[in-house]
Amino acid sequence: MGKIVIKRKVTLEFLGEEYKDGYLTFKAIPVKDYTGMLAKLPKDGEEDNGKSITMMLDLLTTYFVEGKFPDDEGKLQDVTKEDVGDIDQETAIHCFETVVGKKTDPKD
Repeated sequence: MGKIVIKRKVTLEFLGEEYKDGYLTFKAIPVKDYTGMLAKLPKDGEEDNGKSITMMLDLLTTYFVEGKFPDDEGKLQDVTKEDVGDIDQETAIHCFETVVGKKTDPKD
C-alpha cells in the first residue's frame, strides 16, 4: 500500500433502520488504476450487463478494506472481502458509485 490511501466509507442506513450502524469501507481507486479500469468497461452500444456486474464486483472486492453488518439479532459482525459478493444489486451500485467518486442525485 502506498503512502496516500483515501478511504470511502459507505454507511448502510439507506437500506433501512436495522442497518443504520452497518458500513463498508473501500479504498478509493487511485488515478493510476483508472486507465485499466476504463479499458474493462463495456463500450457504448455493448449491452453486456454480466460483464459490467462482474467488473463492478471485482473492483469492490479488490478495494475492500473493512466493514460491519448486522446479523439476524442486530449484532454487528465483521465483513470480509469474500462477503462482498453477497450484497444485493442496489448496495453494490451504491458502493461502486461511492468508490469511483460519482455523486448521485436521489431525485434522478
